[in-house]
Amino acid sequence: MANAQFTIPDYAVFVLMLVVSVAIGVHSALRGGGSSSTQQYLLGGRRMSPIPVAISLLGGIISAISILGNATEMYYFGTQLTVNLLGCVVGTIITQWLILPLIYPLQIISINEYIERRFKSSKLRKMATSCQLLQYSIYMGICLYAPALTLSTVTSLPTWASVVSMGVICTFYITIGGVKAVVYTDVVQTLLMFFGVLVVVIICCIRLGGPDEVWTISEQGHRIEFFK
Repeated sequence: MANAQFTIPDYAVFVLMLVVSVAIGVHSALRGGGSSSTQQYLLGGRRMSPIPVAISLLGGIISAISILGNATEMYYFGTQLTVNLLGCVVGTIITQWLILPLIYPLQIISINEYIERRFKSSKLRKMATSCQLLQYSIYMGICLYAPALTLSTVTSLPTWASVVSMGVICTFYITIGGVKAVVYTDVVQTLLMFFGVLVVVIICCIRLGGPDEVWTISEQGHRIEFFK
């Protein structure tokens, strides 16, 4: 099979998503989301709807690494990875019933602020912040590299150009629009991401003869594995 390459419609969708992301950032800045105050810039004035915030958080967790990496993991080693979802469910319940009632009334900006209050140590807060900065610097590098590598495979763009272009655009709309730009851009990108995955699943099921046939092929290939 020849390597798939972007066609004109593919480029149109890709460019449209970049334009929409920048437009959301500019709109948020014009509405005061990026410059009126620190509370407005970092927290959206604490008046944002919970549904967009929830979708944004979901999009932050399910990044390009998850879409590309989890699919590859299951292709080679089966569905055992889905058992991790049980831990996510338990963690979500614990967070909702035990941690949020403790943290939310404090009206803090980050967990590092709670660490400083709890242990009365600014040094500990700075240490935790430094560790997080190091962790997320590495993580974001991987998050940028994964889609950039994929993009360079289906286009004529070199990997470094993809990394630079996505990094510059994301930095631009986040800087001028604040957290509101982040949230609403995440909503659009997350919905598109789920729509794309759904389309791939539907097309695969149609081409292979339906969901039952897909399940049968996966079982025959020893890809359906739980708790093994």
